Parts: sequence; structure tokens; C-alpha cells
Amino acid sequence: MQDIFEACKKVQPDLINLWRDIVNIDTGTGYSKGLKQVGEIISEFCIRQGMQVERYPVNGPQSEFNICARRKGAGEKSILLLAHMDTVFPEGTAVERPFRTDSEWAYGPGVSDCKGGIVLALYAMEILKKFEISSYGHITCCFNCDEEISSPGSRDLIMELAKQHDYVLSLEPGQTNDGVVAWRKGVGKLKVEVHGKSSHAGSDPDNGCNALLELTHKINSMAGLADRDKQTTVTFTKAIAGDRLNVVTDFAEAWADVRVVYAEEFDRIESDARRLADASVIEGTNTVVTLTRGRPPFAPNEGTEMLIAQAEKIYAEIGRTLHKSGVGGASDANLAAAAGAIVLDSLGPVKGGPNHTADEKTRLESLVPRLYLLTRLIIELGNRDFNKNMLSFEKEVRG
Repeated sequence: MQDIFEACKKVQPDLINLWRDIVNIDTGTGYSKGLKQVGEIISEFCIRQGMQVERYPVNGPQSEFNICARRKGAGEKSILLLAHMDTVFPEGTAVERPFRTDSEWAYGPGVSDCKGGIVLALYAMEILKKFEISSYGHITCCFNCDEEISSPGSRDLIMELAKQHDYVLSLEPGQTNDGVVAWRKGVGKLKVEVHGKSSHAGSDPDNGCNALLELTHKINSMAGLADRDKQTTVTFTKAIAGDRLNVVTDFAEAWADVRVVYAEEFDRIESDARRLADASVIEGTNTVVTLTRGRPPFAPNEGTEMLIAQAEKIYAEIGRTLHKSGVGGASDANLAAAAGAIVLDSLGPVKGGPNHTADEKTRLESLVPRLYLLTRLIIELGNRDFNKNMLSFEKEVRG
């Protein structure tokens, strides 16, 4: 596949130019002007590649939109590529910190998360067209506009697309060790509300039912719901109570960040938290707990492991070693996995870090290898021999 690798090297200057263009446009979540600009650039590129482009507004016809670009092939297996256009940065950031490079890194708002993944997807499609490769049934590239706030306007679209495709490749940034992500934790929020009785803290403290004191007991007990063996975490991060120093507070509340690898852990935490809520330490207090579930977990699974094994073989073709890991943060890969798809995540260019900060950066040297990996992986997913090995797993997952 030397010709594919040479093609990846040849398009690198154009890829970097397009990368610069979209990094230099602010696309903070909800900033319609910038998101629509980048969306138009992506749409025009895909149309030039002979793809059918559809736009899905998320907040009405004048708002930002998600983009789906499709191309039909001659094979049987369908592939979905995921990348997001939005960043966490406010308007004006691109002017303050425009795209730049040095000998090793590319810098700029969203350069890693996830605009590097966008350009990788686009140029993979260009290379496939150049070589007239159509071993797949169809490819869909989905570029969404609200991933950074858990994809509320894109969730249903992504999950429906995942059901319609055999494989999902997420273009979140590659891990710093030149790795991909084999699993991601699901995210939840545990809210603990304690109601008590107020009284004067100086002249009548014993007549009150201290909600704050009860909350401290609840925080300590509920933090113990974490299970390190299953990598479940319950981390209290915020609390409020009272507004006056001389009054025993009658209300206090706290929130915990909950992360799970296995979906059933959400059920356990919710059940056990309610049990603990009913056991008051401070007489006269009452506790209510609420578990809000965000993105579901993308759990370890055989299908992803088989995709990783194939990716490792491809990377070895160019003398590189692909690493794998699991992470606590969630992405749209979680949604695709929850829909029953076979998913591989973090196929984008290798990040420096940390993302979501002014120090966000991407390793320039990774562009060509990662473009080769993505392009070759798409080709192999249409390979009949590879799909024979996947057949039994697909039957199990899809029922």
C-alpha cells in the first residue's frame, strides 16, 4: 500500500492549509456564525468529492447545523465517521491565538479537539476517490456542532446513524502515546439535597436540624459508592449551604461527578444512594438524591478489540506501533456504542495537550501516519476476509 502512503504525504500541505482555515474561525458551541462558516467549508469540500450532503439544523432553520456527507460504494459494509466542529473557546479566541506551527506542533483553538479529526476525515475521502476505492457499501461522514456540551442537538442523529452502519470510526484526537481509545466511561451527575430546620446559631442552636452537618455525613457515605475494581468513580465537586453565619441552615446540597465503565453501575449507585439517603444521622433532616445520566458508557468489547487488532496491523505497515487505552472522558463514540455499533475512537492526529486550554496542540509528525491509518482502515473494513471474523460478533450485538 505504498501508493496510499505516498498519496497521504502528497496531500499534507493542502490538509494543513484547510486545517489553518477552520482553526482560525471561532466555533464555540452555540456560536452560529462561526459554526455555519466551518459547516459551509466542509460541505463544499464534500460536494467536490462527489458526496451527497445534508444539513440538520439543531435550533431552528437559522441556527448552526450538523452535516452528513454520504458516498455509495460497491461493497456491503457501511462505515460512519464522526468528528465535531464545535470547541470550548469563546468568540475572539481565534484572533488572539490563531493557527501556528513550529518544527513539532500545530497550535490554535480546537486544533486537536476536533478540527484535526475533521481534516483527516475529509482527506481520507479525497484519497479514496483518487484511487477509485469503493469496497464499502456506503460511507457517511457526520460532523456535529454541539459535542462539547454532550451533543443534545445531535444525540438522536448520531445514534440513528450508528444503527444504520456496521462500523463507526471516531476522529477524536489520538492519545499522546500515539494511541487509540478502546473504551470510555459513561457520565452521570448525582445531586444530594438535604432539608432540615433553621434556628439561631447563637441563642437556640439545639432547636435546629442542621442540613449542612447532615450533608457532610451524606457526602462521606456516598463517596464510598465508588468501586475501584470496576473503575467506577463518585467524586463530589460542588456544594452549597446557608447564607448567614448565625443561622443553622435548613437546606444544603452537593453534586458528585459519576463515571462508570459498565452501565449497570449507574443502577447500583442510584439504588444505594437512595438507601443511604433514608438513613439520617441528624434527627429531623430529610435527604433526596437524584442521579442524572449523561452519555452512556462505551464499555470494553470484543468488536472494538478486533478493530484495534486490524489497526495495529495497518500501522505496522509503516513501521509504527499503535497503543490503546481506556479513558474517563466521554465522546460521541459513547452514543454510537450505546446504539449497538462496533466503534473505534481517537483516530485523529495525535494530541499534545491538554485540550480545552491555551496549550492545546497537535503533533505534526502524526498527520501522514494517521491519515494512512484511517484510509487503510476504511479499505480493510470492506474486506471480505476481515468481515468473516466479525460476523459472529455482529450477530451477538445486533441480536
